[in-house]
Amino acid sequence: MGHLSFNLRLSLEKLRFYRKLGYSCNLKHPDTFNEKVFWRKIYDRNPLFSILADKYKARGYIRKTIGNERAEDILVPLYHVTSDPETLPFDTLPSEYMVKANHGCGWILPVEDGDELDREKVIKKARKWLRTVFGVNLLEWAYSGITPLIMVEKLLKENGKIPRDYKFFVFSGKVAFFLVIQDRFTNPSVLFFDRNMDPLNVRTNWAKGPEILKPPGFEEMVCLAEELARGLDFLRVDLYNLNGKIYFGEFTVYPGSATSRYPFEFDLEMGRKWDLPYKGRL
Repeated sequence: MGHLSFNLRLSLEKLRFYRKLGYSCNLKHPDTFNEKVFWRKIYDRNPLFSILADKYKARGYIRKTIGNERAEDILVPLYHVTSDPETLPFDTLPSEYMVKANHGCGWILPVEDGDELDREKVIKKARKWLRTVFGVNLLEWAYSGITPLIMVEKLLKENGKIPRDYKFFVFSGKVAFFLVIQDRFTNPSVLFFDRNMDPLNVRTNWAKGPEILKPPGFEEMVCLAEELARGLDFLRVDLYNLNGKIYFGEFTVYPGSATSRYPFEFDLEMGRKWDLPYKGRL
């Protein structure tokens, strides 16, 4: 599909939007959150988006935004970065680590036992990632200019498990709400909260997660998300909290690629919090 014209891809994306969400996307007068994500994909060419979407360059953005000392405290330790998977230093890596591509979404491979790892399988997967331009048919412009790289980071764990993923939705520099994903690789579930961590009753296709307590340092997480998203009309900031130790996860410019299945009223409520730029260009 990579050779298809923009107009045809746009038509296919509008069709996908309708099939997923059950209503037509109005790009002239976007009201819901998903419509505004779609609008951003088509119209907003903020050059910062490519930096935020690049998991390697995002580290530099964080250093520039909050300073080197604070950045080093929240950035997941980086063991290796390369454009050639053959150079992955398997023999010198710890037994646990995370392999990921910097230029896509979902391209991650947690390694929990390096001694039992099929190295050729990892190299083959990494090569496939590097050959692929992410988001072309989804019209996710920000990924198109990223130089593909393979990154190897520390594998974060809490009590022997992959930690909870806190995804903060920041509108005009203020966290409106966030969701928490638990057990992403085994039995994934989700919980929704407002900015004060009061639960929100939001039904999705995901299972509802078990109740959780406010983690130590929660207020610091909110402040950090707002600081990292300052100056943008919207950004999702993903963070981890390991017994009070905060780590940065990633930035997301196009959550769900504009087809996140929220209840319509919640989709609309989120949309009201987002003031799009360049309103006069539609």
